[in-house]
Parts: sequence; structure tokens; C-alpha cells
Amino acid sequence: MSNSNQSMQVLSIDVGCVATGYSHLDRAPCSVAIVNDRREILFDSLIEPDKPVVSDLFPFSGVHKVDLRRAPSFDEVIKKVINIRKLNSCVLLSIIQLNSYDPSDG
Repeated sequence: MSNSNQSMQVLSIDVGCVATGYSHLDRAPCSVAIVNDRREILFDSLIEPDKPVVSDLFPFSGVHKVDLRRAPSFDEVIKKVINIRKLNSCVLLSIIQLNSYDPSDG
């Protein structure tokens, strides 16, 4: 008897954000990293925000505003993330929803 859990891979995703305004809702993703359960980095990229950056939130994001100037766009990064074949659908959905997530929607 085979165990279907043996083929399941556990992944963790970290998304850093910068402030694009002065409200807690004013933010944009600036970095994304994906690691597996063996702590191997599967993907790591900066993301150029589509709005002007008010604060890079460096103590939290670990990213400086100047580092984002030549970074790929969100759309470019998402295409690369989607191409990671080992990624499961629920993690992928989380990344895609992040770009349009609004906490005030409930």
C-alpha cells in the first residue's frame, strides 16, 4: 500500500512588502522567497512595486528602495513562480491573491 503523503512536499513562502502610502493598507510586495522542508531555496526574487515607495520598511522587509529599481515586475515574478513545477496549488493561490488582497473586504 502506498502512502500519498510521501509524495507531498511542504513549502514555505515569504513575501516582503514596502509602504506605498501612509495607511496600513498602502503596501506592495517587494520580495518573494520559496523554500522547501529541507530549507533549500527554490525561488528568491525582488519585485519592483507598481506604485511609488513611501518607505522600504527595511527593518521588516530587509530590502532598500534602491534595490528595487531594476527588479522584475510583479507579473514577471508570478510567471516564474508559476513555472516552479514542485509548487502546490494552495501556495500558488496565496501568492496570486496577495497582489489583490484588501483586508477591508472582510
